[in-house]
Amino acid sequence: MIAEHSGIITKICFFYAESADEVEDMRQDTLLNLWRGWEGFREESKLSTWIHRVCLNTCVSYVRRERKHRKSVPLPELIDDSDGDCQAELWMELRRQINTLSKRERAVMLLWLEEFSYDDIAEVMGMSRNGVATLLHRIKQKLINLNSNPK
Repeated sequence: MIAEHSGIITKICFFYAESADEVEDMRQDTLLNLWRGWEGFREESKLSTWIHRVCLNTCVSYVRRERKHRKSVPLPELIDDSDGDCQAELWMELRRQINTLSKRERAVMLLWLEEFSYDDIAEVMGMSRNGVATLLHRIKQKLINLNSNPK
């Protein structure tokens, strides 16, 4: 189960983390929470939906708990630069733009980028399908406006 969903767990942690150490801490917390919650998984939703929800909740809790008095630290050591500086810059820009979103918007956007259906996003986020569609439209508009008005 972990091997199959390892990539998305790492991606979600990456977008909430401010350093490589935080990515690893969030990932370990997520794995621990998955282990602890396994017996309580009632299979009322897909396994992938449950894993995403646990991971998102773990990352949000980590941020609340650990960052009360800390400043941001850049993440250049997390970017795989094997494809050149251009790809690294694109990843950093994507991360910067997604981090301008609220926590809820960020979670929805990450699920959408992972190609989850609106129904699956709704289930993970505890929203209606129409609420997801509306929120994604607003997020996209926000990102378009951000790109047309760079600081």
